[in-house]
Amino acid sequence: MVEKGNGLLLVGRDTDRRELLAALLGARGFELEAAASETAAVDRLIEGGIDVVVIDINPHHEGSFALLRTIRQGAEPVAEIPVVFSSERSKPVDRLRAWEQGADGWVPRPHHIEELVTAIRDARGRSPKQREQYRQDQFEATRRAIAESKRVDR
Repeated sequence: MVEKGNGLLLVGRDTDRRELLAALLGARGFELEAAASETAAVDRLIEGGIDVVVIDINPHHEGSFALLRTIRQGAEPVAEIPVVFSSERSKPVDRLRAWEQGADGWVPRPHHIEELVTAIRDARGRSPKQREQYRQDQFEATRRAIAESKRVDR
């Protein structure tokens, strides 16, 4: 059964990882396309027909945050597309940055594919207003966790 919606765009520079995620998500019913660069992703988003973006990032890839900013600053309907990060970045400050810039999900790696599927479905299932509230809630929870860890470290 194919997931309802127009499609999922998987963005990532690592070809092997992108192909693995594409196969795993495809096996779970998602219609998906892949892009190896931010430029290719933006071009594909402008064409239309994408209802969720998954950005697969590694620790040294700043372009993923630039892509998120480009999406959020774009014209409708691109600016309203849910964006989920699958990330090797483990620092809370990276999650804080993602929530602040408009991410709709953050799934740290390593993860089971079902965690990513759940994040995609959750992001897709929320209205724009619910997604904004979710981002704010996640931002605040992450901010509090950072503050608490600094307090404990003293």
